[in-house]
Amino acid sequence: MSDDVNRLAESERLHARVRDFAEQSLGASGSSESFEALAADIARFQGSAFGVNPVRALALPPTVVDAFRAADVFCFPKAEARETFLTSGTTASQSGKHHFRTTETYQRVAQLWGERALLRVGAAPTRVLALMSPPQVPRRSSLGFMAEHFMRIFPGSGRTEQDHAARWLLRSDGVDLEALRKQVELALRAGETVHLLATSFALVMLLDALAGEELRLPAGSVVMPTGGYKGRTREVAAEELKRALLATFGEVAFVSEYGMTELSSQLYEGTLPGGALRAEPGVYLAPPWLRVLALDPVTFEPLPMGEQGIAAFIDLANVDSRLFVVTQDLIRVSSAGVRLFGRRPRAPLRGCSLAVEALYEGRERAPSSEVEIARDATARGSAASEPSTRAVVSVRDDVAACSRVQRLLEVAATIKDPNTELGQRARQRWAASLGLSSQAIELGLSCLESAVGPEQIAAFCARAPRAPRVWTILSANVFVAPLRAIAWAVAASERVSVRASRRDPVLADLLHEAVPHLFDLVSEITPRAGEQVHAYGSDETMSTLLATLPAGVELWAHGSGMGIGLVLNADSPALEEAARGFARDAVLFEQRGCLSPRVIGLHASVQSESFVRALVDALSRWGEQVPQPELGVEERADRNWYVNLARNAGDLHDLGPAGSVLFQRTRTEPLVAPPGRHLVVFSDADPLARLGAFESLTTTLGVAASPDELLRLQHVHAGVRVTAPGRMQQPRFDGPVDLRRSNDPANSAC
Repeated sequence: MSDDVNRLAESERLHARVRDFAEQSLGASGSSESFEALAADIARFQGSAFGVNPVRALALPPTVVDAFRAADVFCFPKAEARETFLTSGTTASQSGKHHFRTTETYQRVAQLWGERALLRVGAAPTRVLALMSPPQVPRRSSLGFMAEHFMRIFPGSGRTEQDHAARWLLRSDGVDLEALRKQVELALRAGETVHLLATSFALVMLLDALAGEELRLPAGSVVMPTGGYKGRTREVAAEELKRALLATFGEVAFVSEYGMTELSSQLYEGTLPGGALRAEPGVYLAPPWLRVLALDPVTFEPLPMGEQGIAAFIDLANVDSRLFVVTQDLIRVSSAGVRLFGRRPRAPLRGCSLAVEALYEGRERAPSSEVEIARDATARGSAASEPSTRAVVSVRDDVAACSRVQRLLEVAATIKDPNTELGQRARQRWAASLGLSSQAIELGLSCLESAVGPEQIAAFCARAPRAPRVWTILSANVFVAPLRAIAWAVAASERVSVRASRRDPVLADLLHEAVPHLFDLVSEITPRAGEQVHAYGSDETMSTLLATLPAGVELWAHGSGMGIGLVLNADSPALEEAARGFARDAVLFEQRGCLSPRVIGLHASVQSESFVRALVDALSRWGEQVPQPELGVEERADRNWYVNLARNAGDLHDLGPAGSVLFQRTRTEPLVAPPGRHLVVFSDADPLARLGAFESLTTTLGVAASPDELLRLQHVHAGVRVTAPGRMQQPRFDGPVDLRRSNDPANSAC
């Protein structure tokens, strides 16, 4: 008998045991076997699929939810998958997948707990409506699958397929209000209540569509909100949403559901009057076959009851996928149930150029005012922007701008010199405030632009967009970056105000001390129409600025970006040279800048094992030469999450403080590691095409290729810096470090 047949037979036995456990656990006498024993057997079954032998469920390595996107996480031949549910996701362009060999257990446990949460004792007839898109064939939404199941098993009228098809109320153009009104009328005629199942954002869409109109639901109706807003532009607080829906629907009951594609079980609030579950609003109750734990985000160790941590689930119904699943949601578990506190702050891509499209999750939404239209044009690099102001800049202005930049660079040269008083103070302050080693500081200072010729300075100033005043907001990602940011500002205007980073004000402070007439240091910005704001930092900062800047202020936003590596053709010596270069680029500034390489694509002809080995060796040597600074709690949590994910996606070489190298074997979209010397490598016949999902984020291509291929890439990718490995962090002094959308300053967002 083959292993697949044995595994299938064991899976069937475990599924039957889980269904029996679920049914018995809700009975008066409880289950005949313990949760721990059943979980341990499922853990051993799943452990055999990936080479571990856990003796209990918590001994099984936890699986982060992102693994469902990056790898195949199931214990059966893929051809036997009956249903595949896709995650909706928040930022990843590729959905996660949860494959089900059978949905019998999923349906049974969803029914058992859903009836207790959503139906009153002695359930009256009800009409289940879904404020969701109609089911696809094949099905793609686990929530839609559950809603469809409830339509069939909850007591009520209208059992034909045609009747069920009419209960899906979300269309491509929005909410189908006429269908909703008709279904409510049918429920009233039949003496039924209504159960309206919907995502939170869909309910907001419904309120927008009704525009204040009342739509009374039958007495005793229930609204089941689920899920967050997935980064959408409109977000409404839960209590505000509830008040608005009560004003629209009348006195209905609200029972929120918490679930996810990666689980087979759901949690509910116990807020239904007359229902079997009772708990305070905001407290979610898990069924007996689902164990909920709060984990320390750094160690993944369970926390004591009552402490806040990231949510982990031991879901017995996940027989064929992953029993022990960890999410980024923050929770607190007590004897009363589970409270949610949003998502753990995650380290986003950080850097010094913004993919402005990422700020507009609601980009299909038309601007609501002339002010917003103007901001859209500025932020998107719209062709509708005003003509370039370069045409009215005089020769005298150019000379003055070059003089200001030249003076700034002269001070930078003084700071770069370890024998000067300014240079010594800078090093002392960086070591104290950023925890950098002397080696890391000297390596970073090698990228500080100081020896720049007059021709480059003239070209730099000619490219700068002029303004009567420039306000510059600095970040702390790259400790030498303030020099170019301030130079870009003083090239654009003789009136410059700089808000330094609170975490790292060192370079801005020392530059201002030496040349106070070139710019002011301010604690807040107060721009007016016609002035510019140059902002560096997170996408959240850029979003806030875009929403709050006065009309007529031009925003040059510098947010998310990253470097990409390519090895297209190389022999062994060239492979080692490329690996050394990429390692240096990653160690510089601990991958916190927008030029830092994060992913390296190899052409299929390249010896991937040789390259990975050379990259591991190079990072290891850098780890000895330049110690990594101590990571903060959130950074350690990000690293732990990534390492867990990477182990599901390929061959991970974890070098501890020296970083890591992942050779990603899964054919999914390449992973992007957090900052901290982590490089993801993959091989493909067309690696650049596979990196297409990162096109808007790519600032720099570090390319190991023939001179002809390098020239071709420079021509094709005009808005991206193309350079050799080892030079990615030292761009020419010809404008902002990020050249995306900056060929015409008037149409630039960076």
